[in-house]
Amino acid sequence: LKSPNILPNISIDMNWKKSILIVALILVFVHPVENFSAPQGIEAKKAEVDKLKSELLTIESQIKNIEEEMTSLKGRLQGIQEEIKKAEGRKNSLTKEIKKRESILADHAKRTYIERSSYGLELILDSHSFAEFISRTRFLVYLVKSDSDNLKELLRAKRELKVYTELLEMDKKKYQIYLSEYQERIKNLQNLRLQKAKLLAKASEELRKMISRKERPGSLSARGTERKNLSYPLNGVVPKKFVEVIPYSYAWITSQRMPSKYVASGDSWTCCASWYGNEFHGRRTASGEVFNQWDFTVAHRSLAFGTYVAIERNGRRIVARVTDRGPFVSGREFDLSRGCAEALGIGGVGTIRVQIVKPVY
Repeated sequence: LKSPNILPNISIDMNWKKSILIVALILVFVHPVENFSAPQGIEAKKAEVDKLKSELLTIESQIKNIEEEMTSLKGRLQGIQEEIKKAEGRKNSLTKEIKKRESILADHAKRTYIERSSYGLELILDSHSFAEFISRTRFLVYLVKSDSDNLKELLRAKRELKVYTELLEMDKKKYQIYLSEYQERIKNLQNLRLQKAKLLAKASEELRKMISRKERPGSLSARGTERKNLSYPLNGVVPKKFVEVIPYSYAWITSQRMPSKYVASGDSWTCCASWYGNEFHGRRTASGEVFNQWDFTVAHRSLAFGTYVAIERNGRRIVARVTDRGPFVSGREFDLSRGCAEALGIGGVGTIRVQIVKPVY
């Protein structure tokens, strides 16, 4: 019997495997590598941005705490300054007292013991009776005791002056130490805040570019996103409309693409807001939407993307949607689009009244 010839089958199998391998290689090289690596890189960059934002908030909190401590410190420093004034006043009065006593002692010594060295002896010997002798002796003792007391008071005043001078110097040094320490701490934190802000700006820009590369024009996902987010042309007019917010009877303003009816949560709060516009117009926000400065959108550090907020200021009322993250400046809670800011009459930074509302479709 002849053994079966299996070589043709092996040849077919090898060709088939080679074909599969070639197709796989083509697929790998035709599709960009970023399709596999980009999501992981974007997530890592998002984590970096979130970490920097958290660090900035921590630094802002530390600066605020130090500023509050500085307010308390001012009270303590005021107490130290009052003690310094008291010490200086006491020092001046002691200096005057010392000069006065030194002058009295010097004058008395000059008149009694130097110019008339035999004054005491003459006074005693010139007595005409024993009673006068005793009286004049007592007078001389009184003069000596008076000079001795004045000398003791002079020495006491000098010692007290020395103590007050030392305390005064200690208080002045304490004041300078407190002031220098707090100024140094605030300076270091402000420098750190500036560094973190630069890193955050750089990381945010890198994240924006990564998202733009991932959703570049021409891909199906990018076209779908643009159709969804670019409701109005960037160089066109954003139409506005009046909407209803239950239970309020007055009208609110928003852009045409927003829902026409909302229900208020009832919980409102007052905060500070700023606005952003030209430099971000046409760029993607943190939510992935393209930012149109004339649309009614806002940025917030923690509210979920897509949250609707009703905002009031000086009788003006609007409804906007959260699409971005920010602001990252201490004391400000919302960053408004230029359209929102103009509708509310805010030219820079202003106080607003906010509450979350739920759309009724």
